[in-house]
Amino acid sequence: MKILATNGQPNAIRYGASYKSNTNLAANTPETVFAPGSNVNGAYVWEAGFVHSNAGGMGAAFLAKTSAPATVLDGDVVCGMSGAAASGASNLNFGQMPQPVFVPAGKGLYFISTNAENNANRHALFTLL
Repeated sequence: MKILATNGQPNAIRYGASYKSNTNLAANTPETVFAPGSNVNGAYVWEAGFVHSNAGGMGAAFLAKTSAPATVLDGDVVCGMSGAAASGASNLNFGQMPQPVFVPAGKGLYFISTNAENNANRHALFTLL
């Protein structure tokens, strides 16, 4: 069943850019989704999620901030962990943004993990205004 908007068109988001990465990050090393200087009028993050594993512990997030974050709590959490599982020497962490978020002008969007990743997959759909 298709869900249609009032104009009869499919009810879907229209995003301006996408981000995806499977780079294994070192502990507390952020990866930039978009930089603060690119966000001059605000941005909508329509969808974001991640799944990764590491050997050390749990904690990862997409953060909005005026500069690169130093930890997973150093900024505005746009998408945090929604679950985790331990398997032997590895921890699986995952998160999915529950609803679209507006990021004010002058803030960038970053992904960061508390521990070095040994398997990573993250993505986001966003529109810079």
